[in-house]
Amino acid sequence: MIAANNQVGLFYNSGTYGNATGASLQWIGEIQSHESVEKVGVFEKRYLGGGDRNIQQFVDGPLDFEANMMFHPQDWRMFIFALGSNVDAGSPSPYTHVISEANGAGRYNGYTSGTLNPFLSFNVEDAQRYSTGSNFVRNISGAIVNTLTLAGTQGAILEVDLNYVASNVTFASGAATAVTEGTTRPFMFSDVIISLPSGTAIDPVESFSWKIDNKLDRKHYLNGSRQLILPIPTERSYTVELNVDNSAVNTKAFWDQYFIGGSTFNFMIAVDAADAGAGSRNAFMIMSGCKMVDMTSPSVLEGINSQKMTIKPLNCIINVNDTTLLYNPW
Repeated sequence: MIAANNQVGLFYNSGTYGNATGASLQWIGEIQSHESVEKVGVFEKRYLGGGDRNIQQFVDGPLDFEANMMFHPQDWRMFIFALGSNVDAGSPSPYTHVISEANGAGRYNGYTSGTLNPFLSFNVEDAQRYSTGSNFVRNISGAIVNTLTLAGTQGAILEVDLNYVASNVTFASGAATAVTEGTTRPFMFSDVIISLPSGTAIDPVESFSWKIDNKLDRKHYLNGSRQLILPIPTERSYTVELNVDNSAVNTKAFWDQYFIGGSTFNFMIAVDAADAGAGSRNAFMIMSGCKMVDMTSPSVLEGINSQKMTIKPLNCIINVNDTTLLYNPW
């Protein structure tokens, strides 16, 4: 089947965990790939008296479902599911969205009176369309973001790589759910400026990546089911990697002050789609309490010397301005 017949979209959960009843299929960006992996945790059994060297028995163990998705972002809604909290405001357009960390009583508070905070999860419909009645539609429920990575490279479209864990997958052969496609162009390398709090740009940056890791703990409780009951986010961490040409005037300053000197610092990844008009579609990802943990500085025979910097922020908040009235689906 040709790729043009594939479609992937999200349902926001409402009410109880994994429940998308009444929700509409959401377009989250220009999805380039989606690979779901369904695992049956088979135990390979051998025992005394089996009579030969082979496996004597297979026993079905825990069921695990996870997936990897890559898309070109047109807005920043999926970052809510990675960080946990969002506040919508502003009128008229551009509207503001403040995406921030949720802890404890926020997004990751687990069960409350038998239900799960619906902000936590989403469902995914992955449809490989042949014809109605013979389609292959995977309905993945109770998905929670494990890791989310935003990456940009010179001359390229920004990419978001998403890994999520889910509780169940069912299959259908009917028609795929209709989805309204986004029409704005995806964010580009040319929209990005990375800077220090003073406003000094870190330049020239060849590429960057920013990873949010929720370190999900996959719980299979003793409850009469093989399914994953609830992927629980544990310690959250951030990792930023920058590849910077050594011709940058601030390379030595970074070395002296932040690497050898050990100073902590704040910095910002700003993404502004200039073609949409000044201030009408942008995001400011503000990292605080940052620590430089690694610098790699190869001397090359050909080309330009560059440095790879690995930075660990303590906290992050994202301030968004765009033409979307509401990011919150609930």
